[in-house]
Amino acid sequence: MPGWVDRRNALGPSGVILGLGLGVIHVIVAKEEVMMDFVPVDLVNNAIIAAGWETYEKFNSRNDKKISIYTVTATRNPMNLREDLDVANQFEEYFSNIPVYTTKGLNTSPNDALDLIKCYVPQNKQQFVSKQAIWHCFGILTGYRFTYVILSWLLHYIPALIIDGCSILMGKKPRLFKVYKLVDTLSAVFEFFFTNDWVFHDANTLSLYNKLSDTDKLLYNFDMASVDCSKKMFVFCYGVKRYIIQEDDADMEYASKKQFWYFVSSNDKIMAVGWHLIKCYFEHVY
Repeated sequence: MPGWVDRRNALGPSGVILGLGLGVIHVIVAKEEVMMDFVPVDLVNNAIIAAGWETYEKFNSRNDKKISIYTVTATRNPMNLREDLDVANQFEEYFSNIPVYTTKGLNTSPNDALDLIKCYVPQNKQQFVSKQAIWHCFGILTGYRFTYVILSWLLHYIPALIIDGCSILMGKKPRLFKVYKLVDTLSAVFEFFFTNDWVFHDANTLSLYNKLSDTDKLLYNFDMASVDCSKKMFVFCYGVKRYIIQEDDADMEYASKKQFWYFVSSNDKIMAVGWHLIKCYFEHVY
């Protein structure tokens, strides 16, 4: 079952992918250069099997009682949030038509002011956007809590209050504001991990792998250097859509059309607000 994800893990890293795909999450506290140390669970399982074999050999054949620690990590095959060009390329390939914006750090020079927020519009068809999306899917990454708070109110809480207000008038139960409080909690939990890097040493794991025969290396592969990072993230995102919200590829066309109209609608509103602000400015000046 490639990409299988436990539905109970929806509040883990899968929740971030899920939130983007549903058009719920639009801003995340994260630094572009942080390494994404995602490891497929089947490689971990293979390493456990091989470690059990080596431990038995050490204890019984060589009488070696030393306990070894085996770390399965992506340190030798890293993928950060700005791999190749910038972070948007990752989501373009794995999350298709979800544009991702990034805010630079405080060391940005005045000449880079126009690049403070980068916009990347992907060219591929939407593959992972859900038909259950509630709004246009896009994301903003910022490494600063203050920026996150401002953008959260603009993109999360204010729209939530408006929608919940309409729900109350229609006699329905307001839910969106509570959802964004949960998003805030999720962001706070992952902020430390999305803004810091760690280097895990896997010398014991590499030594163990090199002791395997060629046949065992194929049957019990746990060499992260052999993993295609693009395929890994592709399968992970597919699994979130397939096993958590339980949608398949048959829903892709409908989801794409829905996102198109969300995109048109959201841009119309932005243009209307922009025009109103410009009009008010000139009326005030002249």
